[in-house]
Amino acid sequence: MSHCRRLSPLLLVGALALAAACSSTETDVSRERFRDDFQARANAGLGEDEPENVTDEVADCFTDAVFRDFEQPDINEIYRALDEDDLGEDRRDQLFEINQRCFTEAAAADEGTEEPEGEGG
Repeated sequence: MSHCRRLSPLLLVGALALAAACSSTETDVSRERFRDDFQARANAGLGEDEPENVTDEVADCFTDAVFRDFEQPDINEIYRALDEDDLGEDRRDQLFEINQRCFTEAAAADEGTEEPEGEGG
């Protein structure tokens, strides 16, 4: 059973907005910073025994898709959005589709690597 949980568009925006609150609006956000801040904020507040909301695989997938599908000025706006309204409906929907695809791919990969119940050591 997969421990991946899909994030709502609001949580996606929140994860990015919290990270962006302390960042400079003068510079372009880097791929590494976007990815690391997205993952850290999406997983903030989880207990030690709780599965991550966003795994490394999901964070990589989401970041790769954002940097592939959007131009740098758009990426900066996504990173610095304070709420869903700042994204606009089309951009929010596109991010939600990326989110769904990444979680679906991660869940499929998870299911392919898990041991069947009752087996193992």
